[in-house]
Amino acid sequence: MLPGLAQRIGSAAIDAVRAIPSLPWGFVDVVVRDSQKRSVIVEGISVKPDLRDFPVLVAGSAEKMLDEIAALRG
Repeated sequence: MLPGLAQRIGSAAIDAVRAIPSLPWGFVDVVVRDSQKRSVIVEGISVKPDLRDFPVLVAGSAEKMLDEIAALRG
């Protein structure tokens, strides 16, 4: 994943959670729509995610994405 894209995805997710007053955390669904990876869309936020229906990870690593998002807060 491109570092700039990871930064935009992480920022979009963090901004979405911060936009809801008194919400300390959330499970954020993010979609990158176009082939040039310019559009980052927040599709939804949940505080009670059901991981049994978790979509298939198409590319990359979930652990790496979480590490990159965590680094944005540092």
